Amino acid sequence: LFLVPNQGILRYTLNRRRHISADEAWRSTNDDFLELIERLRNAGPWFDRRGGADHIWIFPSGRGVSIFPDWRAHISAGLFLSPEADDRTGLMQPRGKDVVLPGYRDLSRVAPALLER
Repeated sequence: LFLVPNQGILRYTLNRRRHISADEAWRSTNDDFLELIERLRNAGPWFDRRGGADHIWIFPSGRGVSIFPDWRAHISAGLFLSPEADDRTGLMQPRGKDVVLPGYRDLSRVAPALLER
């Protein structure tokens, strides 16, 4: 497995602050991802040998993979880690290949017996 070092949500946030329209920010972030994928392909045969299925992508926000509009064409086989994803959107497949991490939890609302371990 290969962990892809990428700060996608940071790139989107910075692009959103720089650009006048949300559409421009989406396009710019999409281009950032395409550039990263090109660098992965140029680094060696690893990305293409399994169609990216052995590459882990971290999307550390509720937006998940949606910050990369063209993800289905380029990294749909990859493994995604994302907090609080909703598999009904079609962006995550937690029962098939992806991992959904729990988001923030208010521990004062958790039964004390569950916290003893």
